[in-house]
Amino acid sequence: MGKKPLNKNKKNAPNSKSIVFSAAHKASFLLLITVLYAATIQAQETEAEPAEAGASWSAKIFSMSKEDWDPRAGLIYAPLMPIGNISALSFGAVGAQAYFSVDSPLKLFLPLDTMKLRTRMGLIAGYHAFTVETTNSTGSIGLIPILAHLSVYYDLPELIQDFSFAASFKWNQGIILSNMTSSAKPNIASQLPSSKSASISGSYLGYGTQWSLGVEMKQNSLPQLAYFLDLGYLLHTEDLSGTFFSINLGAAWHFYTNKNIETEGQ
Repeated sequence: MGKKPLNKNKKNAPNSKSIVFSAAHKASFLLLITVLYAATIQAQETEAEPAEAGASWSAKIFSMSKEDWDPRAGLIYAPLMPIGNISALSFGAVGAQAYFSVDSPLKLFLPLDTMKLRTRMGLIAGYHAFTVETTNSTGSIGLIPILAHLSVYYDLPELIQDFSFAASFKWNQGIILSNMTSSAKPNIASQLPSSKSASISGSYLGYGTQWSLGVEMKQNSLPQLAYFLDLGYLLHTEDLSGTFFSINLGAAWHFYTNKNIETEGQ
C-alpha cells in the first residue's frame, strides 16, 4: 500500500507477469486466426442456395437480423476474493458489473447448432472496492474493469422440467483502471516530519484477463430472461497487480427473443 504512483518516464524492466500477458496476447491472436480460417473453409465448403451462392462472408454478417444478433444486457453481482500475494486485502464484497452482448456471427460459417454450441461476444464494465489494513497504515483500492467479452455455451439435456440449462466458458480481456489511497495510522503519523505527508494516493492503468466456468438457466415459458453463475479467476497486471477468485451471479434480458418458442437454447 506504500507504493507511489509510477513515474511515466521510468522504463520498467520486463517481468514474468508481462511475459505471461504477452504470451496470452499472442495465443489469443493465433486462436482468432485459426477460428477465422476454419470459418472461411467452412463457408467455402457449405452448399449455398442459388440466391446466396455469390454472397460473401461480410454480406452474410451484415444481412443478419436483430433476432439473429440476439442482443442482451444484464447486471452482475461480482465479488472478488484476493488470493496469493494480495491476500491481505479485504474480501471485495462491493463489486458490480454491467454488460451487453450479441450472438457471434460464427454460427453462419460453422455447424454450431449440430454440436449444441453457441457463442456470444460483447463488453463488460464494472466497479470493485477493497480495504487493506497493516500495522502502520490503512487504505483502500478501487478497480474499474472494462473488458471485451467472449463466451461459449453448450446446451445441456433437460435436467428439470420446463427449464433449460447450458454450461459456459467465458473469457474477458481488456484494461483495468485503478486508484489507491493509503494513510498512516495516527500513532505513526505523529512521528513523521512535517515535510512528509501522512497519506499517499495514485491512479493506475493496467491489463485484465478473466476466465470462468459457469452454468446458465432459463425458464422455457420466459426465454427472454437468463440467470447465470460463473466461477473463475481475474488477473490484474502492471503497477497494481494481483490475482482474484471471482464469483459472478447475474441475470440478463434478451431483447428480441421469440416469446412463443418452448425452449430457448439458441
